[in-house]
Amino acid sequence: FSSGVRLGLQLFNLSKHVRGLDMELLYFDLDDQVANVTVDASGFNTDDLISLFFNSIPADPDPLSVFTLDSALESVEWQFGYRPCAGLRLIAGLRWLDLQERFEIPAPVDNRSVFADLNNDFFGVQIGAEATIWTNGTFRVFGGLKYAHLDNDVGGQAIAENEQVYFDDDHDSSLIELEIGVSGAISRSVSLHIAYQGLFLNDAAAVMPQSNSLSLFGNDQQTPVYTDIDWN
Repeated sequence: FSSGVRLGLQLFNLSKHVRGLDMELLYFDLDDQVANVTVDASGFNTDDLISLFFNSIPADPDPLSVFTLDSALESVEWQFGYRPCAGLRLIAGLRWLDLQERFEIPAPVDNRSVFADLNNDFFGVQIGAEATIWTNGTFRVFGGLKYAHLDNDVGGQAIAENEQVYFDDDHDSSLIELEIGVSGAISRSVSLHIAYQGLFLNDAAAVMPQSNSLSLFGNDQQTPVYTDIDWN
């Protein structure tokens, strides 16, 4: 579990000729260390070790190795909304999404680290709908569904002492966002929202699958592998 920032700005009644038309700008940011694990390899023989970092391991592994994985997700949405009837809002607009990850292992030589950095830069169009499922005037159950078709510009590198490999590609991806929750009015101007938000990203390049599939001893320029990622 980790905390993030979600901010929104919405402008209503943009046109007197098209009733129910609005514009919205949303920003979401989540940046945290996903994992930090210490492995004691002092009792292992080198022959017993398997590949850990891009199909390579240090010749003399550090008895205490610390593996860290950092992941940062950032999202910006600019969209127009239209309310054809009470309780329903249709949306269409643009979405930018950025996913950055870093996988790092301290190396036993000269206190240097072996690490891999990766960046997914998504941009594309988005459509969706938001609706009030049930309300009694004070409490409201709401839900929303969005779909984005995105172009993903991928770039990254892996470095281990004298070995270095780059990976980059341009790939089509898609994002489904689901939200469902309840809100209740505390006063005339304040309400409390409690909701679930799920992000389901198709064909993204995460740093750990790169380490499992690519090799430091292959070509200097390699094509990343893709996987599906979800955040809840």
